[in-house]
Amino acid sequence: MAARSGAGRTVAVIGGGFSGTICAIHLLQHLRGDDRVVLIERERQLGRGVAFATAEPSHLLNVRAENMSAFPDEPLHLLRWLDRLPADERRQGAKAGAAGTFVQRGLYGRYVRDQLAAVLRAGRHADRLTILNDQATRLVRHGSRWHLATRNGRSLETDIAVLATGNFPPAPLPYAGCVDNPWQPEAVEEIDRDHPVLLLGSGLTMIDVVLRLVDRGFRSTVHVLSRRGLLPRTHAPAPVYADLLLDAEDRRSLVSLTRAVRREITRAEIAGFGWRSVIDALRPHSQLLWQELSPADRRRFVR
Repeated sequence: MAARSGAGRTVAVIGGGFSGTICAIHLLQHLRGDDRVVLIERERQLGRGVAFATAEPSHLLNVRAENMSAFPDEPLHLLRWLDRLPADERRQGAKAGAAGTFVQRGLYGRYVRDQLAAVLRAGRHADRLTILNDQATRLVRHGSRWHLATRNGRSLETDIAVLATGNFPPAPLPYAGCVDNPWQPEAVEEIDRDHPVLLLGSGLTMIDVVLRLVDRGFRSTVHVLSRRGLLPRTHAPAPVYADLLLDAEDRRSLVSLTRAVRREITRAEIAGFGWRSVIDALRPHSQLLWQELSPADRRRFVR
């Protein structure tokens, strides 16, 4: 497959989970009219990836729906989409409480797919998007362009390549009774409901596994081993904080940024807001803040 001739650029998005699908949507909306997008995904359904492929009703987003719009300039977009669902689906797929609305992760994957379908239904973008149900296997720079090869023998020349490959599955462990990938469909089904289980790690994946065990009638004891012994904390109400201030001096390093965020939390608390509202206010800026950090500061942040 060769890129279409003409003055426009070709952008290949490798990976069609949440990040790749949303990236393709925004590219179609903001690139020039003669540019085109190729979205490559080995699974048949787009917009899911590991995060939103789960069909478990108890697996909810860990971010309130008010902060999960696919479009930064329309923060209530997801809530409006939910409101258009039939009442039964909305009731089953979204749990509302004092801390906000939390959506089933599988339903959120459907929301992402619906946004791509809406872009294609609009007509003006349909002929600029090519979706390949395939797997990218090779990406090599040729002059000013990239040469991309796929598992099914396709060849594509592209001006820009976006890697949206998500999290790779963990390496298999050669131990009997050890589940190395908790996201496998059979991971929990093979566990004896009357035998104790040890979970390594106490983060959100641990919560998901425990919920799956409970939903399947697990009767024994779950032991959780963690380096720090900390559990995910529940959400609390977080009203919108619109007074966030971060200037160039605040953003010059990870240390100055950390101090600035603590300063903003103090300012917010004086005004009657909590730290959660400040963190939510950072969300639209997180990509820019990350790009501004030096490689050394990025490594420090991850460490």
